[in-house]
Amino acid sequence: MNIAALSLWILGLMTAMQPAAPWQATYKDTANAIAQVVVAEEPLFEGADGRERTAALMVSVAWFESTFKPGAVGDHGMSHGLYQVQGKGDLLDPMDATRAALGMMRASMKVCRAKPIEERLGWYAAGGNDCERGLRESRHRVKRAMWLFARNPPPAVIRETVKGENEQ
Repeated sequence: MNIAALSLWILGLMTAMQPAAPWQATYKDTANAIAQVVVAEEPLFEGADGRERTAALMVSVAWFESTFKPGAVGDHGMSHGLYQVQGKGDLLDPMDATRAALGMMRASMKVCRAKPIEERLGWYAAGGNDCERGLRESRHRVKRAMWLFARNPPPAVIRETVKGENEQ
């Protein structure tokens, strides 16, 4: 998989969602972190485009949670970073934040597996309490990711292996 092309595509998704922000200079690091984590870890979705769909979901969640602001703090100081994760430290580094968020999203997908795909981030959105409290937020985040993916399909070059990169 071409991580550089994947990162550029992710950066494009981010810019489409939040064209300008005082922290826009951090977008590239965030896009790179999402690309690297999505390639290194098991995707949340099956199929040939599972990694790209996972990346689109990461972009959607980061936008809803922090408008891509790496230092965001919410929930009266309880939630931190791009994805507003609780209980994992300040998560100022986009790579650490993305790894933590993907792990929690994976857990949410398992905990809420009886729900439709749009509601499987309910546990994540509820702060790890239950699936029911976060259903509305889950639907917003997953549907926005689906919209992003459909509206901005990943270019074929992402699937190409670049010399020196491992095929994932």
